[in-house]
Amino acid sequence: MEDKHLEALTQAEFYWRKSFYEGRLTKLAYAEDLHRYGVFSLTQIAKCVRMHTAELSRHGLTRNAKGGRFEPEALPSLIQLRKQRLRDEKVSNSLVKGCIDSGTSWACVSYLCGIAYSSYYNAGGAPLASRLRAQTLKQTEKQAIVIALRADADPVLLAQQYNITPAYVMEISRAHANV
Repeated sequence: MEDKHLEALTQAEFYWRKSFYEGRLTKLAYAEDLHRYGVFSLTQIAKCVRMHTAELSRHGLTRNAKGGRFEPEALPSLIQLRKQRLRDEKVSNSLVKGCIDSGTSWACVSYLCGIAYSSYYNAGGAPLASRLRAQTLKQTEKQAIVIALRADADPVLLAQQYNITPAYVMEISRAHANV
């Protein structure tokens, strides 16, 4: 089962574990090797080898792939998800949830593992975006959300009430804070 992403993920996990004990020059060699795959962004490589992005760019490494919020602690789960994807197995919701809970974004999981949102949804792992409100909220609804949040209302309950995402609730709160 040869796959560039799987190989890059496996190598990144190995380097992430080893880089804790290695010196600067060895970490730079690890970073150059990960950069060669073209799968990780410079920030993601820096996290895998425990270095600063600026130091890697000073040594000639440039941005060469999609980014996204990424935490190296999720690498074992990402490797398993990529293997499942290559074997056309059902997506493991617990692995995806573990990756996202660790701080890795859905976009990053999707890109690194090759999992489409629809296959994750069909496995029962996430709410379908079409269930959420398609039209924008009225100004009075936005004001009601801001007032409720000031009164310490739960953003998740507000999101359910208005059929929007909790992130959108917080965005409304920030954008309309002067209401």
